[in-house]
Amino acid sequence: MGIGPHENAEADLAYASAAAALLAEAAELAAETAPRRYSVCALDVEAEDGAVLAWGLAFPGRAVLCKLDGRPAGTFVSAESSMRMLRRRGEVRLIWIDPDPCSAS
Repeated sequence: MGIGPHENAEADLAYASAAAALLAEAAELAAETAPRRYSVCALDVEAEDGAVLAWGLAFPGRAVLCKLDGRPAGTFVSAESSMRMLRRRGEVRLIWIDPDPCSAS
């Protein structure tokens, strides 16, 4: 005898429920472990101008900096240290895009 339509529907519902629960758990884990985004910006106070020079991702113990076109610019020990390579362009600042997870309530 084959499996009746009700048994397939119950199995499908159980599978969909388990998949949804696992997806929610994966999304929570991704949010908890995501790198913190930042930018390195140039400031010209006299000209009242500024520009984004690069984008970064800060991980525990390292940071990855990317050029505006998405090509990698380097890996550094911290977001702050990644600014050093861009300081030759004048005054630069690190701008955090994501809040500090340690200060979140």
